Amino acid sequence: NSDKTFVWQASVGESDIKPNNKKLTFESPVDNHNSTWNQGFLYAGRIDYHPFGFLKMGQGDFKREQKATVSLAAFSWTNDNDVLTTATAPNPDNNVDSVTGFEVSGAYRNAGFSVDAEYNSFNSNLRQSGITDGLYKNSSTTLSNWSIEGGYMVMPSKLEIVASYSSQDADNYATTWDRGELGVNYFVNKQKIKYQLTYRTNSNVDGKNNNDLDEVFVQAQYVF
Repeated sequence: NSDKTFVWQASVGESDIKPNNKKLTFESPVDNHNSTWNQGFLYAGRIDYHPFGFLKMGQGDFKREQKATVSLAAFSWTNDNDVLTTATAPNPDNNVDSVTGFEVSGAYRNAGFSVDAEYNSFNSNLRQSGITDGLYKNSSTTLSNWSIEGGYMVMPSKLEIVASYSSQDADNYATTWDRGELGVNYFVNKQKIKYQLTYRTNSNVDGKNNNDLDEVFVQAQYVF
């Protein structure tokens, strides 16, 4: 529609998945030059509802106007069996057979404040049966994660304080992998040129009890 209150997208194409039992990594065949990744066709759809006018996705409230988005998305991927890796003992087979997933997400912007929330769930199956490793228990897993992020522009369009919390679970995790972040964003030219400083705490990395990790990192972004 002309005012973009509702925006929908649908796509069909080929996508590659890295054979890795600890995570799901998708890549376009155009960008991926690794011949060992599993190949298959991806079917995806998405619908976004913008009740107060179109909201361009991206952290930070630059316009200081009330905007909101509610989104639903889903996809399905199936291995075409063209490229399969060969496992060597003691490493388990990690070829992915199929993945389906869905997303529910929302965003709100107003008066310098920004809030983003998201929930994802993925069902993934390996080609070989009986594998318990990484995310998978008996060659299958439901990988679910949720996150919430908030920010406030203490200097309009220039300096933003941000905080977030997220959690991830999988069938073979002993407990949830939880992550908290606190940081600042400095915008030179909105999202095109920016610098980020972030402190991150990880609890139970990879779903393992007491496997904790603290991180500090600096990022610079230039979009051209």
